[in-house]
Amino acid sequence: MREAAAWNAATPGAALAELARDPATGVRRKAAENAATPGAALAELARDPDAEVREAAAENAATPGAALAELAWDPDEDVHKEAAGNARTLLEDLAGPPGPTPGGD
Repeated sequence: MREAAAWNAATPGAALAELARDPATGVRRKAAENAATPGAALAELARDPDAEVREAAAENAATPGAALAELAWDPDEDVHKEAAGNARTLLEDLAGPPGPTPGGD
């Protein structure tokens, strides 16, 4: 039932944000796939310990750019491939891992 709610685009954003913190990996994965999930929740899901959840967040066109930049350098090959294939991932984010700029503070 929670997976169905997490997958449903009609589920309110506040409920999706709650489902993004569900202890069940399958529920978090469905929330990460849902384009209606709020950006802040997708950014959290992009740091999930489960690679399949991160992969779903990497695929989602609603995932914030900063999260996609991190996912593009994820150690899991499937995750970083999905991030690289996301139309919202910037080319510059694929050129090097996120972090401070050289010479920057």
